[in-house]
Amino acid sequence: MTEGESQFITLNLVTAMTMIDKGVKLVNVMQISQQNNLLIVSHTPLKGIESLRNKKVGHFRTGSSEVPMALDKKYKLGIQWVPFISNINLYISGAIDAALAMSFNELFQLKMAGQRIRKEQLLYMRDIGYNIPEDGVYVTADFYKRHKDLVTKFAEATRKGWEWAVQHPEEAMDIVMITMRQNGAPGNLIAQEWMQKEILNQLADKDTGKRSYKLEPKSLELANRILVESGIIKKEITYHQITQL
Repeated sequence: MTEGESQFITLNLVTAMTMIDKGVKLVNVMQISQQNNLLIVSHTPLKGIESLRNKKVGHFRTGSSEVPMALDKKYKLGIQWVPFISNINLYISGAIDAALAMSFNELFQLKMAGQRIRKEQLLYMRDIGYNIPEDGVYVTADFYKRHKDLVTKFAEATRKGWEWAVQHPEEAMDIVMITMRQNGAPGNLIAQEWMQKEILNQLADKDTGKRSYKLEPKSLELANRILVESGIIKKEITYHQITQL
């Protein structure tokens, strides 16, 4: 995006903040996710974060791992992080004690692979004080300044699309499956329905149940505290800096 290949991009909030911290000037023009979808799946019951002490935990090679790693660093858990590329093989083989998973993806894969997972084996980041929202829509600060009206219209059209999907989930799913087939992407209706349900649930604020489609100050404040404390970013990102508001 910074090279002009695209004007709009979807980024995890943590990823966007690390890029801004490194000098990339990005503007959040719409916050889709209001909750964190990440969780840790363990082979054995988890009695809080202490159950992870000195355990081998699989993590994604690219993105999505910063939040649990910040947790590990804060509590000095000594987790042995084992990288994987978005799959469940390490967990199923028993090579690791636990694995990071997205509620809309890897958790479903594990269940479909025959893993009998109980709620005691799951530790959601959003339930232990690490509810940093995920995907938002971003543009460069320069593009925002030059095309503010266009950006506003794009964000509003995207918001209407998500609201339509909330009100018409079956029709939205039909469009998804048709689009996947047209583009040769492998698609499984049951898997996509699970993903849709999880994603639509995360559009709403965990406390208020409302869908604002904007980056809430409290979410940025939480992200700043966790990322600065763990050294992932050097200094806090201001609300004006990331939203231009």
